[in-house]
Amino acid sequence: MRTVREDPLRRIIRLSVELARVMRQRAAGDTGPRIGISFFQLHALLLVREHPHLMMSQLAKLLRITSPSATSLVTRLSRQGLLRRIHDPTNRKIVRLCLTLRAQRLIGSALRHRERVLKSFLSRIPSKDRVTFARILEQILTPERPPHL
Repeated sequence: MRTVREDPLRRIIRLSVELARVMRQRAAGDTGPRIGISFFQLHALLLVREHPHLMMSQLAKLLRITSPSATSLVTRLSRQGLLRRIHDPTNRKIVRLCLTLRAQRLIGSALRHRERVLKSFLSRIPSKDRVTFARILEQILTPERPPHL
């Protein structure tokens, strides 16, 4: 009896989906309830950290969501004491976003945990293969970088 080999592309897709699911479960199991925000909200905070004084419209563009959705997201994060809205002194219509100290601490904690989770997965493969894996990920992700502001 012959075994049918799975198409390599289908195998990569199947395994990528499975890896993402397992990593989300592992990360959420330890940090989800403790940090009190979703991965999407954490992503928004990371973007504000990466782009200090980001405008609301820029955040919407980076997240690929509508402006009203960005406003709702920022309102939730502001109510949780994680973001501050700062009106531009030259144009009060422009609202810039700034992380609070609480958000900075939360981001640090979440990133340390994410690194531990990733290291636990990556430690299962030999060092040489990790170098190859990193190179492949860079090749895959290069055209998918977020839009420039």
